[in-house]
Amino acid sequence: MATRRALHFVFKVGNRTKTAEFYRDILGMKFLRHEEFEKGCEAACNGPYDGKWSKSMVGYGPEDSHFVVELTYNYGIGAYKLGNDFRGITIHSKDIIRNANKLNYPVVTDGESQILTSPDGYKFIVMEKETEGENERVENVEDKRGENDRENVEDKRVENVEKERVDNVEDERGENVEDDRREYVHVEKERVENVEDERVQIEMVENVENERVENVENERVENEKMNNCNLSDRRSFDEFGEVLSKTVLWKLN
Repeated sequence: MATRRALHFVFKVGNRTKTAEFYRDILGMKFLRHEEFEKGCEAACNGPYDGKWSKSMVGYGPEDSHFVVELTYNYGIGAYKLGNDFRGITIHSKDIIRNANKLNYPVVTDGESQILTSPDGYKFIVMEKETEGENERVENVEDKRGENDRENVEDKRVENVEKERVDNVEDERGENVEDDRREYVHVEKERVENVEDERVQIEMVENVENERVENVENERVENEKMNNCNLSDRRSFDEFGEVLSKTVLWKLN
């Protein structure tokens, strides 16, 4: 599962030359792209200004895989009053302090951290350790609530894990329901087949019984015919005997 990450942070700057030197020569970031605009952004991207403005994206790698800083410059605006939301950006690098010392840029030490302030007053906390390969150098962006992007990302990750767990449970429940439905259909089909087989068996038994009854009836009829024939033959024989007797007596007389 992919984790969410902070994409960029917007700084309004008043001196593009000094700002470019700070981010490029001291922090070691690269200018990734630059855009110029003739009028203010409808979404207030450049703040509450309607005039010409520009923005530059700077960072340690491509925007699609690295955290970057968006530097917004409004023509004719030389400085901004800073709020109290932004606390600082933490960066892992062994080059920044060396670059700052080389250019005599002020560095403040605070325990294991060393802090640089940009020309426009934004703080950067430097941890003198390297990252491996192309790993992200920016560790976090901290605001006045004491929370940072990594914590927010972790919270979101936990939320995504929980959502994925719930989705998996729901998927499993759906699969179980589907399995139960298939099992029910199978059992019902088997039951219907058994009922049909039983009906056929009963029908066969009934046919056999009907045939037996029919045979018995036919046998009864045949016997009755035989009895009738025998009785007729016996009557004929008796009548013949009677006639014969009368004939003999007549001749004797």
